[in-house]
Amino acid sequence: MAEKLTDSNWTAFTKKLKLELDDGPLVKALAKADKTDIAKPEPRLDALEDLVELIKKQVIALAKRKKELGDKVFGEVKDKLYALLEVAEEQLKIAEAAIKAAADTGGDEEEDTPVLLTKKMIPLVRELRKGDVTMHALICTAGKNTALLIMRRPIAPARRKLLAEAVDAKGGAKYIAAECMLEDKVLTFVVQSQAAGLAKRLRQALLDQTELRLKVKVRGDDGEDADGEEEGADQDVPGDEPDIPQAPPLPSVEEPDHAAAFKARLEALMPKLKSAHPSAEAARLKVSEAGALSRKREWDAANRLLDEAEDLLAEPDSSEPPAPSTKLTIAPAIVYTQTRLAWGATRKKIQGELQKLEKAILEAYKDHTVLPEVAKGVRKLDQVLEVFDESLNDALDAALNSADPAAKKRHHDEARDIIAKYQRFLKSDAMVQELDANPFVPIAVQSTLSSTLAVLASKIG
Repeated sequence: MAEKLTDSNWTAFTKKLKLELDDGPLVKALAKADKTDIAKPEPRLDALEDLVELIKKQVIALAKRKKELGDKVFGEVKDKLYALLEVAEEQLKIAEAAIKAAADTGGDEEEDTPVLLTKKMIPLVRELRKGDVTMHALICTAGKNTALLIMRRPIAPARRKLLAEAVDAKGGAKYIAAECMLEDKVLTFVVQSQAAGLAKRLRQALLDQTELRLKVKVRGDDGEDADGEEEGADQDVPGDEPDIPQAPPLPSVEEPDHAAAFKARLEALMPKLKSAHPSAEAARLKVSEAGALSRKREWDAANRLLDEAEDLLAEPDSSEPPAPSTKLTIAPAIVYTQTRLAWGATRKKIQGELQKLEKAILEAYKDHTVLPEVAKGVRKLDQVLEVFDESLNDALDAALNSADPAAKKRHHDEARDIIAKYQRFLKSDAMVQELDANPFVPIAVQSTLSSTLAVLASKIG
């Protein structure tokens, strides 16, 4: 039976176990989500997004008290939180689908009212930031004032009046049509005019109209114009825990997030590159060449060089025998918990990407006589998640719940070996390596797995 997303359900559970938890924000978020109306998906989406973040934070806070609570109570509370998280994420998907469906059935035909520039734009911006869509935009500037309208469909010239009123254009106003999408985690506007000076204007317009503080860049006839904000300036989404980030967001339709995957692999290599390994110098040369290729955005060649560097560093150092270790290799409970959340999120994202590819393939062949054979062939995509399975989470759970240090070490080593097995498969399997470059639909399976596993490997060392 699915968990109820209500504050009474949670408080009854904690009272039954006589728990005293710092769960005030979670209780409020549950009450807020419970009061939302499924027929009004936009406020429900806001409440559910907050709830998902707070459940994850409560799981992490719980891990810090494992010893104090004891294995049995800790396990019951952890399972309860994961059950709530599963329901909340499922409801979140339903709300997102409802918003998209409403827009697809004519949401852009609304009357010219100021809310088109404010509340109605917020869900559109959120959708853009997921990186799988391109929308239309109309920019209006008059003096120092700027207004922005974003819509899914082409914007009719009649909408200019709404923008002119927003900037109080008593004299002349300038209108610029644009396309809007996510590129390298930055909200990007492509205009057929000069871009200089527009990025800061649009960033301020978005802040004024939606109260969302976002990084913005504009690409036009004269090149790119950025808003000058440092990396990480977005402030409308709660931050992730610093040790183990959530699985990387899905990259944009225009280009998978190769840069993030390359950076993660490079960071994972750095400790060995700085070591006294006999092949470190040769590996550093490979990495240097890879860096030059990455700046040219030649990702395949750059990643092949990183593969060669990893192979060099994987060779045993025969110059001196390794010293026997007398210390058990384990990690704090919070690391196991964060790693579990990250891997679970990654598997869900990969599942969504594979389903998107399967749908695109079947759509491409729907009118062909070979469709039955194609339908049978796409079932091979299921093998990907069969390899990247839940055995890692099982090992992490066992390490987290083990009271005996020796048993904890065994499960820790098992988790580390599973990550290494995943990485070997990722590098050697031809089908997985070709998924991102498929001709049917842009997806990011290989790059997402590569970047996430590199981070996890650095934590479960």
